[in-house]
Order: sequence, then structure tokens, then C-alpha cells
Amino acid sequence: MRLLVASLAVTLSLHALSAQTRFTYSSGQSVSPAYEGWMYNEDGSIAMYFGYMNSNWQQEFDVPIGPDNAIEPGGPDQGQPTHFYPRRNPFLFTVRAPKDLGTKELIWTLTTNGKTERAFASLKSDYQIDKQVISTEVGGDFGSLRDELRTNIPPELRVDGQKQRAVKPGETLMLVAFAGDPDNLPARRDGKPQPRSSRGEMLGEGGASAARFCPRNSSEAGARRLRADCGGKKSLTVEGADPRRFRSACARTGL
Repeated sequence: MRLLVASLAVTLSLHALSAQTRFTYSSGQSVSPAYEGWMYNEDGSIAMYFGYMNSNWQQEFDVPIGPDNAIEPGGPDQGQPTHFYPRRNPFLFTVRAPKDLGTKELIWTLTTNGKTERAFASLKSDYQIDKQVISTEVGGDFGSLRDELRTNIPPELRVDGQKQRAVKPGETLMLVAFAGDPDNLPARRDGKPQPRSSRGEMLGEGGASAARFCPRNSSEAGARRLRADCGGKKSLTVEGADPRRFRSACARTGL
């Protein structure tokens, strides 16, 4: 009897160990597009939020817009990234919901490492989110559920100079940017307000922030005009002609 009990205990232990086993991969896995939810814009339109999960810890992907990276109907290009970093990258971009979407779905199709994954986006009520949900999901304010976060104002991003620039292949485009928090919510850890000029414009601290964009070659870039829409406290070099890769890098580094 004791032998039977001992054998049963060992078997149960092995099953429990097997159930708790989690494998991690440096490469070889796929990227899963993710629908994060929808929210009303101030003008009454609806923004549908998307992100993705790259199951790899190291492998990155470049997937151009087309059959392997498409959002339909209305696509294939609806502002989705074409470069995919490792692991979870939530709330990366929004798609304005078509007025005639109704009960239909937007479908983001993404193929990586030979595997096709899809995210199905709808306007069902249980997918409705607010700013507090976004803050909590990304760990803002240490995951706080404070009601104040429901009216939190997004950070301000300002890039000095002209909004459109021209850059040739092989040249470096330097962008000087500032980032600030207009309502100081959540509060800065040093307790100080965002520095501002006499005109109310936000000021950087410790020197201007810079980002460099470097097109790889003429076949991809030409004299592409770039729209600067990223700011922050770090410097980075982004290689690649697609501005969406630049925006994705900004999101990943917290710029």
C-alpha cells in the first residue's frame, strides 16, 4: 500500500512539473498581432488600438505591407508597424474605425517564420477601454487603478524645426525633440513640475534629446520625406527607410 501511495505521489509530482514547464525561444517563433480594444476620440470617432506579441526573445522581423502584413477591410496599409521587436509591445498604433464597421471586424493578418496569425478587432462593448486601462496594462504609475488616470492627459511631444525634412541615402537626419507631461500625472519622482518657458512651451532637461534616422539605400529610400513624430530623453539610430520602423523604435525605447 505504501509503495502504491509513493508511486502515485511521484506520478502526480511529475505531472505538476510538466504543467508548470515554460519554454523560451531566442528565435524561430512567430509574431501574434493583438487587438487591445477601442476608445472614443474627443471628436466622437472611434480609435481601435493594436499591438503585438513576438514570442522570441531576440529575433526581430521586417515584414513589409502586403499579403503578409495587412489590415482589412480598408488596407492593407493602416499604419501598422513593419518592424517587430521581441516580446510584448502593446498599444502601438490606432486605426480609426470605419463609419460603416457596425458589427463587422477589422482583421490584421501577419505572417512571420512561415506562420500566419490574425487579430480580430470589433466594437463589442466588452472591448471598450479608457486611459486608465492603458496605463494599468503598460505598468504606468506602478499599475495603479486610481480614478484620476481616466482623465490623464497624454505626454506632449515636440520636435524642433520643420515638420517635413528631406534626407538622401547614407546621410544622417538629426531630430531634436522634447517630451513633457502637461498634468504631471503620475507625478514625477523628483516632485518637480515640467520645466516650461515664459510662453508655456515645455523645455528639456540636461540638453536636447536627439534621434537619428539613417536610410539604408537608395532603392528603399530615395529622397523620402520624413515626418518627425517622436520625442524623448534618449538617443537612438534607426536603420531603415520606413518611418513606421522609426515610430516603432520610439515606442520600444520609451521615446
